[in-house]
Amino acid sequence: MFNAHWTTGGNVAGGDRRLREVLRAIAPAYECVVFTSERGRQYLAEEPELSEIEYALHPNETDGLVSSYIRRAIWASKEVRRRGFDVVYGSSDFFPDVYPAYQAARKGAKRVQCVMHMYPSLWWRPGSKVRALIGGIAQLVSIQLSKRLAAGWIVLNGGVKDSLVKKGVPGDKVTVNGCGVDLGGIESMPRGREGYDACYLGRISHTKGVFDLVEIWQEVVKLKADARLCMIGGGDEELRRQLGQRLEEAGLADRVVLKGFLKDEEMYGILKASKVFVFPSHEEGFGIAIAEAMACGLPPVAWDLAVYSECFGPAVTTIEEGDVRGFARAACDLLDNDDHRSAKSREALDQAARLGWKPVRDKELEILDDLLSLS
Repeated sequence: MFNAHWTTGGNVAGGDRRLREVLRAIAPAYECVVFTSERGRQYLAEEPELSEIEYALHPNETDGLVSSYIRRAIWASKEVRRRGFDVVYGSSDFFPDVYPAYQAARKGAKRVQCVMHMYPSLWWRPGSKVRALIGGIAQLVSIQLSKRLAAGWIVLNGGVKDSLVKKGVPGDKVTVNGCGVDLGGIESMPRGREGYDACYLGRISHTKGVFDLVEIWQEVVKLKADARLCMIGGGDEELRRQLGQRLEEAGLADRVVLKGFLKDEEMYGILKASKVFVFPSHEEGFGIAIAEAMACGLPPVAWDLAVYSECFGPAVTTIEEGDVRGFARAACDLLDNDDHRSAKSREALDQAARLGWKPVRDKELEILDDLLSLS
């Protein structure tokens, strides 16, 4: 089930990237049918070994998000029940992936459910409270559906596993298997000519902390007047407009460059030519953007999310969430001290070297093999 795939401004979510990688191991071992959209097929088929597998494409992807999700869920549910499968793999806990997998499990299929991260409290989640409420309720419904008939769960970190266990999921059914980065691909990318004091990489989204960066960079330029920030990533056009307006009002229009979505070569070229990575995201299941930045040699500064210590150890400089001045000081400490920055850069590279995709792919295939051996 890649049935919830939805691109925004060229960006691809970390869970989508993860599925493409694990499919590279699963597809040669099993006869696979991928339920997705035409956009999803195009994205997966960028990997040559995934271009020839079978895709079941839902007929409509022009509706709004909610109506499209409902249509996708109904369509895929009918198809999986009609065709019959031994295993149904839900690549996310969004409804178009969960409900068809639930229906297939009712017909006897083994079901694997992936959960990328748990929604935080409504009141702590930045952005629209209505969207946060809907998203939180939708996840609870998905987990309740999955609890009934999921044979196995795959999560990205131990915190998600603990949360699921508290909600009644048997701990022995939950396996932690994180994400990785394309180490060889990143290493092969040339260093660009265009470098910045700091870079951000990710969606333009409240939950990614992009509006926090306005306040953070205001503090940075008080300490280092010529500091320049590059923000890479697409997203909702209205949010991009609001972000640009906030930067203008803060007097940062010439200090912050909004690059939008970039192809890999340009993106990695800028990262490699820059000095520090800033990532004030408020919720992450893993943090692929941080891993990619570390693989480019950039020391990251981020809010203190528990997942970072589990996935990256001390390679990430973490600041108490909401401490804007502390975040700015940490970034400036790295910019002003070449020896300190070089040491943290080496630490970042060493940690990134442990984060290749192959162990993730191997473990995913092992999970499926073990599940089928129980048949």
